[in-house]
Amino acid sequence: MPKQTATELPSNVWIFQGNPDVFDLDAYLAEGSGRLTWEVNQNADRINDGDTVYLWRAVSRAVRARANALADKPFSRAARQARLAARPAIVAVARVVGSAFDGPDDSDAVQFRHDLALPETRRRVWLDILANANGREAIRREWLASDPLCNSLPILDRCGDTNIPVTTAQAERLNALWENSGRPMTRKDLLAILSCYCRVRAIESRSSGKALRESAGTTRAAGKASAGPDRQSRLEIDQAIADTAVLVGRAIGGVKLAIAKFRALDPAYPGNGLSGATSVFHDVINQYLDSSRGCLDDAAVERDFANIWLGRSDSGLLL
Repeated sequence: MPKQTATELPSNVWIFQGNPDVFDLDAYLAEGSGRLTWEVNQNADRINDGDTVYLWRAVSRAVRARANALADKPFSRAARQARLAARPAIVAVARVVGSAFDGPDDSDAVQFRHDLALPETRRRVWLDILANANGREAIRREWLASDPLCNSLPILDRCGDTNIPVTTAQAERLNALWENSGRPMTRKDLLAILSCYCRVRAIESRSSGKALRESAGTTRAAGKASAGPDRQSRLEIDQAIADTAVLVGRAIGGVKLAIAKFRALDPAYPGNGLSGATSVFHDVINQYLDSSRGCLDDAAVERDFANIWLGRSDSGLLL
């Protein structure tokens, strides 16, 4: 089932955790009917018809063992695939159908279970799978752990619960990440990130004038490495990046990588940044390069950012 959006969120949003040692969720999403029952061991009286559910796939013992066995070949394709599979992640979105009931597992899903000795009658709800994600589209645990809105999700603290409520703010953020994960960045997204890069560069200049390392992605410094921004400046940079990530509905890591790619295209930082920028990066930054001065026109970037993202035309630099 291809990935779709889940824009219209109902009042209740949940994360349901699946243990691959008990139920092979990946196999079910690839081969199952799209409707299955799910045990509700917590909050059964609060889970209602029409609620949205994000399905969290934990990591099985076998997958973890395979990733560990390939640790001595970190750059092989098999090792990369094993590491990806060994990352806990949100891999599907579903909708609750009806109310909780006491009953057996459905016949379509039972073939994907590994714990056939468990009692048949359990408290359950029916779920309709709306969409599932491929490897790149899944919302990874590490993204949520570094996210300003989702870093307090109980699932990140190795929570043993299987039915976890999500706050309204977290639900909106999860919805944005679900819609955008794995999708190419648009010119509009990159304009917001270029504006963030200009702010990051200004903070760096005010702090030490040195190349950013810790907060804006990998850099390849030309010549002798030098100290980065001071602690307060790094906090300001981290906040600017987090704000931009929320604004464009992307993971913080993706925004950092985009900033590093813009740095590589910035004439003010020859030899720095991260290579591999696509043509759309070139198109966006070239629109704001002042050829007479050989540098970015920060004011023009901020003007267009304010017009397109903030709906105002009289703003100065947001520093």
